[in-house]
Amino acid sequence: MKVIFHIAYVALANAMRLVMLGFFIAGGSPVTAADAEIRFANEDRLTGSLESMAVDHLMWNSPALEKAAPFQLSKIVELRLPGNPAPGPADCELVLDLSNGDVARGKLATVNERAVVLDTAFGGRMEFNRAMIAAARIEATSEVLYRGPTGMDGWRQSGEKEVWSYERTAFRSMGVGGIGRDDLLPEACSVSFNVEWKGDSCGMKIFIFSNDAGADATDIGYELMIQRGSYRLRKCATQNFLGSGNSQLLMVANKARFEIRASQLTGTICLLINERLCEVWTDPDFKKNEFGSGLQFFSMSDQAQKVSDIRVGKWDGVVEGVPEGRGGIALRVPGGWDPAKGAATTDAARDGMRLANGDFVSGELVAVDDGMVTVKSGLGEVKLPVDRLRTLSLKALNSERAIRRNGDIRLYTKSGSRLVMRLEAVEQGRLIGSSQNFGQAPIVMDAVERIEFNIYDQALEPMRTKSDW
Repeated sequence: MKVIFHIAYVALANAMRLVMLGFFIAGGSPVTAADAEIRFANEDRLTGSLESMAVDHLMWNSPALEKAAPFQLSKIVELRLPGNPAPGPADCELVLDLSNGDVARGKLATVNERAVVLDTAFGGRMEFNRAMIAAARIEATSEVLYRGPTGMDGWRQSGEKEVWSYERTAFRSMGVGGIGRDDLLPEACSVSFNVEWKGDSCGMKIFIFSNDAGADATDIGYELMIQRGSYRLRKCATQNFLGSGNSQLLMVANKARFEIRASQLTGTICLLINERLCEVWTDPDFKKNEFGSGLQFFSMSDQAQKVSDIRVGKWDGVVEGVPEGRGGIALRVPGGWDPAKGAATTDAARDGMRLANGDFVSGELVAVDDGMVTVKSGLGEVKLPVDRLRTLSLKALNSERAIRRNGDIRLYTKSGSRLVMRLEAVEQGRLIGSSQNFGQAPIVMDAVERIEFNIYDQALEPMRTKSDW
């Protein structure tokens, strides 16, 4: 078996210390939720806790070490810092997609000619260069009902044998069986989650609106089956399929983010994979249905699978955008997609803002003040609350991309942001870094869940993209 840290990095005091290597042998004792982990460039790993960090090395504590030891950042692929997800803003948050692939989330403070200003949970008030922004959207967060997992409390497993375990803010399966929770879903809900799998394909069923989240089968609600690069939606009461489709991503990757938006009020079910709308289905007999409020993940494979970053919120019923592939039944739904016409009901080419109810306001953003957006339209200035918007129209600028620099790292925050910056200093529990996207900013270490190093070394990409078990 492979030792999961490089023995050259440490000096053990005596022969008794060698026994402790068993804690880090592949297939040995599981890592607890409180443990952090370093992954090295030679594919070794070392669990423990971070004592301190500088711009070129970090100090690491581990039961296998006599005392805290230094490790050069040039030898490290990533550092994982487990912890519970951070709560979002009280009402809504602006999500900025930047031209280099970064994603920044925060509360919109103001907009000026050169920058969009956000109040963030990880870096305080930050100014993002408008020339670096590819898109801006607003997500309602005031109605988020659940985010986790943070443990097994409230979740039930199906069958006599428990095949699911909780570890480091994720559920992990080692066999066929389900894990679910009752009284979780509202009548119109958005359920998003990450799935990672070993082997050549995902084998997962997700039940929504079920009435017994701890059962192996249900005749209430809907079943989404994901298997071998394809997906199928079935109505549990009749076992009839409402539609199916294929995803090239699922055929070549071993992880993806899924989102299911479903409404008992309209019979509409949407599937998104990696934030791209894939399908819009409608149950023609939804009014005859009996619905529960349960959610269940059911592993159909003996190979290991992991479910993480589960978020449940209310859905306004508006379908935004055009499905990229429609292998199933799709009928007219409220908002942005009309399958009968095969076109979007809103004109994305116009300058303006899309509202939460699907309406569109033409015009140019003028100002943001105290949660209100002023839009200059043909009918004069219109003031709208930020939480009623779903897109934020910014005057077109020449799109630029932040340059790559030596010392760049990539941060993943607990609130869902992803940022590349050059690490310049570490002081008082903060990472001081800079980027053309936002200038210089202090990032609170407690808000970070993962840091990637040597991010431009292509030889390390396979390690970054494969599942971490």
